[in-house]
Amino acid sequence: CFEDVEKQQLEHMLNEWKQEQQRALNTLLGAPEDFNIGLEHQTSVLGDSVGGVLKSLLDSQEMAYAKEIITYNRFIIQGTVRPSLVQKLSEVADSLNNKKVSELWEMVRYMTQVPAQASGDPLLFRRSKALQTALISQAKKYLQDRYKSYMNNVVTGNLKEAQRGGVPGTYPLVRSFVNIRVPQGLAGLEDGMVDDQPVWALIYYCLRCGDIKAALHCVHRASPQVKEFSTILQDIEKSPDQKLNPQAEAFLQRQYRQQIKHMTDPYKRAVYSVISACDIEYDHPEVAKAADDYLWFKLWQIREEPLLPLGEPHSGEKLTYTHLQSLILEEYGESHYNAQEKPLVYYQVLFLTGQFEAALEFLFRVDKFRVHAVHMAMAMHQQNLLALPTAFDASLLTEDSKYRGAARRLNYARLIILYVRRFETTDIKEALNYYYFLREIKGPEDENLFAMCVADLAQETQQFAVLFGHLRQDGCRVPGLIDTFQGAQVDPLFVIEKAASVSEERGLTEDAINLYDLSGVSVLD
Repeated sequence: CFEDVEKQQLEHMLNEWKQEQQRALNTLLGAPEDFNIGLEHQTSVLGDSVGGVLKSLLDSQEMAYAKEIITYNRFIIQGTVRPSLVQKLSEVADSLNNKKVSELWEMVRYMTQVPAQASGDPLLFRRSKALQTALISQAKKYLQDRYKSYMNNVVTGNLKEAQRGGVPGTYPLVRSFVNIRVPQGLAGLEDGMVDDQPVWALIYYCLRCGDIKAALHCVHRASPQVKEFSTILQDIEKSPDQKLNPQAEAFLQRQYRQQIKHMTDPYKRAVYSVISACDIEYDHPEVAKAADDYLWFKLWQIREEPLLPLGEPHSGEKLTYTHLQSLILEEYGESHYNAQEKPLVYYQVLFLTGQFEAALEFLFRVDKFRVHAVHMAMAMHQQNLLALPTAFDASLLTEDSKYRGAARRLNYARLIILYVRRFETTDIKEALNYYYFLREIKGPEDENLFAMCVADLAQETQQFAVLFGHLRQDGCRVPGLIDTFQGAQVDPLFVIEKAASVSEERGLTEDAINLYDLSGVSVLD
């Protein structure tokens, strides 16, 4: 009957396929065709299904991030407009209900709101005046907004002492904060009071939370000798980078050196030092109590890079961006900031000075923050804000001597691989989606790193059918997980062929034959 004929034809086709497979295997082994290695007694790993249910090694935090990574990849594969990865992963972080983690991502949100750079070397772009100005501005904004929030908390917790009333705005907040924090009758304060509070303390804290208009409000209500300062603040308010013109700045610096530096009011000294970028060696400990305050001071005091030959030391007369970076990373370092006990403080001063690579590498070494470091790196790499090494096998963090200052490169591929390796054998789908982020990175022989990682994953797990699918009796391939990445720089058959090549190089001949056959490549050609 027809069914018997069809069955005989199918059996004949399968026998021919087995004979062809035997010849291919003999070719790879270098054996004569009549040498029978008993292939018919072997079980093809491609036909195996997943043996039992493996327990995921991802914890709840890791799984929450992984789900968002998978969703994000779908946008790329489908060719639709993708959302901001910074925003989506920040939302995941906020859902974890961990204040410190939310603060980490808040920094990322601020520091990625800078001019976009589609391609090119991020380190070179970071040396441009436009990007440095934007990075400094965003770091200051973060520190100022954070301090304003802190002031609100202090005032809310001391309502009776604050005597704020119900008036909204920065100035009433600052007045209430000063009423709590600056002791009544503190010796040495100068130039009188505004609303029963020392005028320079009010001006300083208005600037500290980033509100120049509020500082002007104080000045306009102050004594005549302080009102002269209004022109200075108005010029700063109009300036796009909040800097005075060189002549006005030079005048203030002379005034500071000759008079202000020797005065007893710490707030007046601090205001002049911040605005005129002078006395950069002095840290104003009476006013700047925390690392946040120190960094805010230094960011205000940064001035343009002098045109010096590479390798010539910085004069120290002006604080430049690269000098501040070197100061924090190389001169002070982890020990100065007690980084092992206070990792987020050290991370913050690195990250907010544009040293993203050093900051993320450090955070990756802190176990409880490793998962967050990886995903922050992924989000920033999507915006081309991470500097990567040219050598695939470079250390996790390397110095680039071509650039002045503390220029570092982060081996992003190594970071991803180190993170995924812990769970790749149990959470294959998730591992593939992380490796997909490496599709544009080349391996040691200019190979597609995504394909290399998938090939290694296949050998490690032996889940060939799950990853690559399997052949039906009619010779057609049933899709595997790799086919979900079809498009957008990924050809599943190329990846399968790469896995076959890796198997062949490692002497896993039967795996190689089966994989070549699955990819449609004949080893006899």
